[in-house]
Amino acid sequence: MRKKLTICCIIVLSFMFSATISFAAEQTANSKAFSGPTISVEKVYANPGESVDVPIFLSQNPGICGATISISYDKALTLTRVTKGNNFSAFSMTVPGKLSANPYKILFDAVDDVDANGLLAVLSFDAPQDDGRYEIQISYEYGDIVNGALTPIDAKTTNGSIAVVENNKAISVGDKTVTLPTVSDATVYAAFFTDEDRFTSLDICPFDSENITFPVDSSASYVKVFCWGNNMIPLCIEQKLPLN
Repeated sequence: MRKKLTICCIIVLSFMFSATISFAAEQTANSKAFSGPTISVEKVYANPGESVDVPIFLSQNPGICGATISISYDKALTLTRVTKGNNFSAFSMTVPGKLSANPYKILFDAVDDVDANGLLAVLSFDAPQDDGRYEIQISYEYGDIVNGALTPIDAKTTNGSIAVVENNKAISVGDKTVTLPTVSDATVYAAFFTDEDRFTSLDICPFDSENITFPVDSSASYVKVFCWGNNMIPLCIEQKLPLN
């Protein structure tokens, strides 16, 4: 059974709001230096040999009409599928004929500017059998991201990875699932956000619960699932999970 809101939960909320305010202040201070979009590949966990989805998120989108991104990944990973995010139905997505291509280039193209934010695409991989961290890198050439006037747009990119660890624990949010490394004396948190990164709600559950399932916040577009020890120290990389 999920815990009720506790002092620990309040501390987490305070931390999250402080981080949000600090981030907003930093963004304001740096707004003259950079005001373009950010394309991020997430860092996820997987059991050995498991199939795992790696989301790619687009944020701070000023309006994009076309983009070509290149995905390079560790040779130990096997790419099995690439899926376009639901928020970007206005984009057509063109991919190479062979999933074995590495780098793997993805072309997004639209008639007019698309200013949506959120889940851009999902990369599905088969994880290797050996424990370790397997890198996934994202890049683009100048001029590969343009607006409707064909003006090049600068974008920040963030690389991702798949950490293969035995005995991960499955955490469910509605019908979605993420895995976290097994730890003791810890609490799992599910923080819900909109596509504009607005916090909507927080739910918690002891890590040692037999089954951990969080209900979906219908007002949210994605959830961050993370684990903190009872001494309020983070014990894993937070997992950002799309809900639509």
